[in-house]
Parts: sequence; structure tokens; C-alpha cells
Amino acid sequence: MAKKKTKKRPVKKKNVRKIKKVAKKRVKKMVKKQKKKVKKVVKTSLQKVKVDGIPLSQKEVFNASIEISGATLFTRDNVYEAAMNALENRTVYENIENLDVFSGSRLPIVLVGHNALLNRDNGAMITLPENNQEMIDDILICHKICENKNVLIPGLVDSGILLSENVSVPSKQSIEKFIGKYKPLQKEEMISLTDNKIDADVSLAMAHVRKLIAKTNEKWMKKFHRGVGMIETEGLENAKVVLIVYGQNSRSTKKAIMDLASPEQEGQKPINVGLIRVHIARPFPIDELTKALELVPKKAKIGVIDISSSAGMGGIMFSEVSSITSRKMSSYVSSKLLGTKNILDIISTLLDLPSGESETLWIE
Repeated sequence: MAKKKTKKRPVKKKNVRKIKKVAKKRVKKMVKKQKKKVKKVVKTSLQKVKVDGIPLSQKEVFNASIEISGATLFTRDNVYEAAMNALENRTVYENIENLDVFSGSRLPIVLVGHNALLNRDNGAMITLPENNQEMIDDILICHKICENKNVLIPGLVDSGILLSENVSVPSKQSIEKFIGKYKPLQKEEMISLTDNKIDADVSLAMAHVRKLIAKTNEKWMKKFHRGVGMIETEGLENAKVVLIVYGQNSRSTKKAIMDLASPEQEGQKPINVGLIRVHIARPFPIDELTKALELVPKKAKIGVIDISSSAGMGGIMFSEVSSITSRKMSSYVSSKLLGTKNILDIISTLLDLPSGESETLWIE
């Protein structure tokens, strides 16, 4: 006996409206609870900046960014609520899980979490801040860019910063003018938590992100007198060694470069070490890195320092940069943040390498 084919009944508009109403009620309750939790912490954070000038932790900076941007915070247990909230309100999600859900549904949610590079292929703008100041700036800039009508993809800000430090928090009024009001998304279909594809539309959106980064950064610098583009470079032309880094490892690298440029011990000659710091990982800064590497002398040794790795491939940034250049490079991977001494050891190792050779080293 042949089985009868059963036709799928289309969902009636009335039923969709009922579901949306129920979902909105759940989201409103969730929003109230989240705002109450965050409000107390935010007030103390902002007071510290304005009155005492006490260094802020990553968590305090994160909460301050939520307050001044007018966003609502959701955690990993509230994926659906976060997605539904993003249809009408600015949203922040404190985790990097479910990024493909938000990207596939074209929701401009800003996510904050560790090891952002592990999600490099999930359709989000990705920034790798060096310190807490850049972290708050990147969160706010991601809101501005990702909410653009030609973009509408998530922004992902890496949060691997462990230090407390002085941070300049913009006023709520200045950020309201800079970012603008959140425009509700016109979506007929329901948000799905499955079968979301990173399709051609997301790739086109990423192309718009590339164009907007330079414009947005220029406006940010004029308004707040600080900012970093897609990459940052120092001392490439005369360098014997060049290090490619990202995130908080950039700080110890800069310190090591300064120490070698002006050694304290008498008779010790200065060593020229160049720096390429990747600030924005998606869209990947192909043109910027290519131009920077062209400035590096042919005899210079190049090392890439990674904190994120891919099983079977090694350091993620090493793989990314290797795909756009034929230059010989060494790879150094550590799941822990490296101190100045670690960086000095890497530079020493590179200087001792025979010309034309490279190495891969895992640092524990």
C-alpha cells in the first residue's frame, strides 16, 4: 500500500499573532528583571569613573556600556527572549554561543565573550580589544555599525581582558546622538532557533561593514579623540623582527618592544622590533595586512602570537595571515595571556632562527 502524502498546513496569521503576543509578554518580563539586576552595578561603575577615577573591571565596563547605549542584557539561558527583544530593542548577549542563530536570523545583537576567533565563520563583525577602554568603545561602535539597514548582523566583542584600569565612559547623551535610536526590524517570519544558514546575504552585509568601519571610526575619533582602525602598526620599516598579535597580548608585546628599543643595561644595543596588531578580525583586514607586510624588510623574521587555536591547524591568526601572504612566518600559541618576559623570549628565539626558516611553538 502506498503511503498517503500529507500536506503541511500553512500557519495562520492569527496563530502567528497570538504566538508573538505571548513571546512579547515573556520578553517584557525578562527585560524588567535584567534591568533591575544591571542598574545597581551600573550606577556604582559610572560613579567610580566620574568621581573617584578608580580603575574599572571588565564587568563594570560592560555594564556601563549597557546603561549608556540603552541596551537590554540577556544571558545564555535566554536565547529566544534575546532574539525576540532584538526585533524592537537594542540587545546585548553575554555569551558567544548561539551566534549562528542571531546571524542567520539577521539580528544586530552585540555579543561579548571569550575566544571570539573560534566563531570567525559564523557571520558576525568581530573585534579584538586590547584593553577595557577599547572594549567599551567597540561595543558601542558595533551597535552603530551592525544596526545599519544594509548590515543587520551581530557584532562580537572579545572579552579576554583581565585587568582593571582607568576608563573614559562617554555620556549617555553623546552616545544617543552617535548611535541614534534603535529602529524596530520589520520581520514577518518568526525567529527560528534551528536551520539558520550563513548565506550570501550575510556576505554582502559583511562587505558593507568593511565600508562603514572607516567612516564610523573617523566620526568616533573626532567626537571622543581616540580610536583604532582595523589594524595598528609600529616600526615596520627598519625592523629585524615583526610580531603579529591581537587582544591583551598586544600590551605585553608593546612593553617588550619598548624595553628592547631603549635597553637599561649599559653597552646593550637597541633592537628594532615591529608590531602589527589586528583589531578587527571580521571582516578580515586583507588589504591593510597586505600593505603592512609590504613595509616589512625581506630579511626580517615574522612571528604570529595566538591565544586561539584550531585543532589540527594550530594558531587561528597564523592560519588567517598565512592565507594572504607567501612570507615565511613562525607560529607561537598559548591559551594563557603572555607576559613581557614570554614576548622577549619569543623575540630572542626568532633572532636566533637561521635565515629562511620558521618554527611552530606551543607555550605552556
